[in-house]
Amino acid sequence: MTEIFRKNLKSLYKKLIGINDDLKVYDDVNIVILNSVRSNRPLYNIKMEDIITSNGISYSNESMNPFVMTCKELVKNNELHYKDSSCYKFYEQFQPKNANEYFFNDKMEFDALKHIKYPGFLPPWSIMNSEQYTKHLVATNRKEDRRVIKSKKERNNLNGVNLFGPVSEIKCKAEILRYKSLIKSLKQKGYDQSLAGPIQVIPLKNQTDEYFIIRNGRHRVAALSALGYEKIPVQLSPSSFIDETILKSGPACKIGPWSETSIDSYFYILKNRCGEHHLKNLLS
Repeated sequence: MTEIFRKNLKSLYKKLIGINDDLKVYDDVNIVILNSVRSNRPLYNIKMEDIITSNGISYSNESMNPFVMTCKELVKNNELHYKDSSCYKFYEQFQPKNANEYFFNDKMEFDALKHIKYPGFLPPWSIMNSEQYTKHLVATNRKEDRRVIKSKKERNNLNGVNLFGPVSEIKCKAEILRYKSLIKSLKQKGYDQSLAGPIQVIPLKNQTDEYFIIRNGRHRVAALSALGYEKIPVQLSPSSFIDETILKSGPACKIGPWSETSIDSYFYILKNRCGEHHLKNLLS
C-alpha cells in the first residue's frame, strides 16, 4: 500500500510541475518544431557534441569543456579533491573582466560589449537588462548550491557563478559535490529526464548554421557526456529557432549593449569554436 501511495504521489507531483513521462523523442529537429504546437512538446534526440555553452564550448566527450573533463576525472576517481579538478583550474585561469573576454573574442572587437562587467554577461537573446540577468544568474547559482552545501558558515562563503571564475573555494566544492552526486545516480539508475524535467537548449540559427545553447541541465549534460552518452533527449526552449534577424531586432540589440555587427561576430565565434582553442591553452 505504501509503495502504491508513493507512486501515486510521485505521479501527482509530476503533473503539478508539468513533467510528462510520455513525451515523444525525434532525431529530426524540424519534426520537433512542427509538433511543438501541441500541448505535449516532443523532445529532440540531440548529439552531445551539438550542445554548446553560450560562449561556444561543446559538451562532447572529447572537447576541452572543463565541466565534462571534471566529470571524467570523477568517473575515474570519485575521491577527487576539488583542487585537483579541471573545474578548479578553469575557475582560477578563466576570469573574464568583460563580455569581450567571456566570448573569447580576440580577432574581432565587441566594442559595445566591453563595458558589460562581471558577474553577468548578457546573451543576445535575453529580454532582461544586464543588471537583471546578473541577479538572475547569481540567485539561480545560490539556490542550486544550497542543495549540497548544508553548513550555514559555508553558505555564507558561496561566491561566484558556475560559468567562470573567480569563485570561492566553497563554490568550487559545491560544483564538485553536485557532479559527484549526479554521476553516482546515473551509474546506479541511468538517466530519467522525468525526474527533474527535460534538459533545455536554446535553438539559434543564422543563414548557414544551427546552434543549440544549453539553457538548463548543464550539470546533467556534463555528467552524461563523461559517462559516454552520445545522444540525449532535450527540449527546445523556445520551441522554434531564434534566427539572427530576431536577435538583431530584439531588446538586447535595440536598447541593450549588442549591435548587428557584434551579433554577426557572435555567430562567427560559435562557428569557429574560438573558446575551445583558448581552453586548450588554458587547461593543458
